[in-house]
This record gives sequence, structure tokens and C-alpha cells, in this order.
Amino acid sequence: MNDPFLDRDNAQNEVVKNWASMVQSRLKGNAGAMSKGKDGFVMRGNAREEKLSDTIVARTRIISGIISNVSYSFSLHGVYVQKGVGRGYAMEHGMVIRTAAGKSMNRRPNEWFNPVIEETLPALADKLAEINADAFLSLTRILIK
Repeated sequence: MNDPFLDRDNAQNEVVKNWASMVQSRLKGNAGAMSKGKDGFVMRGNAREEKLSDTIVARTRIISGIISNVSYSFSLHGVYVQKGVGRGYAMEHGMVIRTAAGKSMNRRPNEWFNPVIEETLPALADKLAEINADAFLSLTRILIK
């Protein structure tokens, strides 16, 4: 007899891995569209700033055989792009505010991250709910077969 929980765990892990990979690809696509001619990397002072799309990495954390966490790491300037802030600009009460004197640039939030998560998360939740419902039915043998 198959262990419905082991089958569920394996199926769940596979679905989450596929989702994380798909989201990573979409995030890289969104970030790549914003590069505006960056070729490999840009020097900002003494710091090397790579293309945002080249820095996006998905990671999963497994606890007791089940993926319990998906995280994405990327260069810090990806947060600045998402919020529309940077040197001389800050986010205050949901608005981008110029905080430094001198030449002003037109900055606006460019939501490249959150929309991908918000759009793809419901499908992931539905798949995980289906897997868990199937495991429960198999375990309880509530259906007549």
C-alpha cells in the first residue's frame, strides 16, 4: 500500500519547485525589460551593480521533507526600482518624495516583482489544495471504490 502522505509530500514539493522556477523566469523577464542598455554591469562609485535580471535566484527550504518556504534573492536595487526610490528619493506615506537638493529626476515605482507573485499564487494554492484533498480522501478511504 502506498503512503498517501509520502505521495502528497512528493507531489507538493514538485508543484512548489515548478512554481518557484516559473516565477523566477517571469521575474527575470520583467527585470530584463528594465535594463535600459546595461551591458553586464554598471559601476556606481566603487560598487559594481549587475543587471537585476542576472541576480534573481529562487531558493526553497525543506522542513520534515516538505518545502516550507520559497524565497527570492536579488540585488538591492531591485527594491529601489519596485518602490521608485533611490539616491535623493524616499518613500513617504506611499509616495515618492525628493529628499535631496539639486537636479530632480522623474521617478515612479516600477512594480516588476509583486504583480508576478500576486498573479501566480492563486494557481499554486489551488494545486496544493487539490493535492491535500486527494491525500485526505486516500487516507480516510471515505470514497467507495
